[in-house]
Amino acid sequence: MPMPADVVRRKLEKKIRSMSAEEKAAVLREALQELPGYTSGPYGRLRNWIKDEISGAEKQSRVMSRDSFMVRKQGDRTVALAGPPNCGKSSLLRELTGREVRVGDYPFTTVRPVAGMLLLHGASVQLVEVPGLLPGAGQGEGSGRAHLAAVRAADAAIYMGELSHHGLQQFRGIHEDLEGAGVALPRLLVGTKADLPDAQLILEHYRCQFSDEVIPVSVVAEEGLDRLREALWDLVQLIRVYPRVSRGEREKPIILARGATVQDFAAEIHGDLRHRIREVRVWGPSEKFPGGPVSSDHVLCDGDEVHLQIRK
Repeated sequence: MPMPADVVRRKLEKKIRSMSAEEKAAVLREALQELPGYTSGPYGRLRNWIKDEISGAEKQSRVMSRDSFMVRKQGDRTVALAGPPNCGKSSLLRELTGREVRVGDYPFTTVRPVAGMLLLHGASVQLVEVPGLLPGAGQGEGSGRAHLAAVRAADAAIYMGELSHHGLQQFRGIHEDLEGAGVALPRLLVGTKADLPDAQLILEHYRCQFSDEVIPVSVVAEEGLDRLREALWDLVQLIRVYPRVSRGEREKPIILARGATVQDFAAEIHGDLRHRIREVRVWGPSEKFPGGPVSSDHVLCDGDEVHLQIRK
């Protein structure tokens, strides 16, 4: 019995709300293929709505492509660095990824998104510096809509603000714009330039005004960077799962989303393996008894080792 058409539409609307245009079109095309082939009635109207949404998403995608503003997603996760102009985004990107970017003590040093790759606990995390946001970005101030679209296209975000009185005022307005624009990504709040004279005092103001934890960082003094890396690892919600070998060095980990199962692990090695699992044994945090047998839907944890027996 197919799900009611209005329920399908509500689920789709919720799913695509924070997606980029390309992601939205792909999800909607897949949904369209799975629908019953009715051309009238509730499902006919649903099919027409999906087609209209796909057309709109494709048009938006073409516009963004023409503007050459979006960065192609690479690696295991993409994280946007978003904040006011001159708050230290370029310096942090260079420090974490080694990407050579222009750094200056004047606004709008970066005019288009710039990406760098951070190797974090065996995972490849793409950091994308978004050009400085201005208050009113949601209404198009300073190419704000395009900048917000670049943030929204990421898997997660780091919202950055300078630890100064001026930086706090800027960040407050931009935070409201991000919230108002419906950017609903997992996020970190980072207070930059923690070496400034009043940084500790301003940090307390940040913590009073925003519910998220605020991580103070100084690239100049090399403060808070290790803490930021660990918080970033938690933000991207990834785990490392190792193929179990009988001897020798540990295999390179398979990087999976937190909550992944043995079937996901097998599919990442080879798409066909998930259908040929005969027996699974696990060593690590997810299994009470080392080497104990588990089912194929067993949920894995970071640091697990897995041995698969495969049907021929």
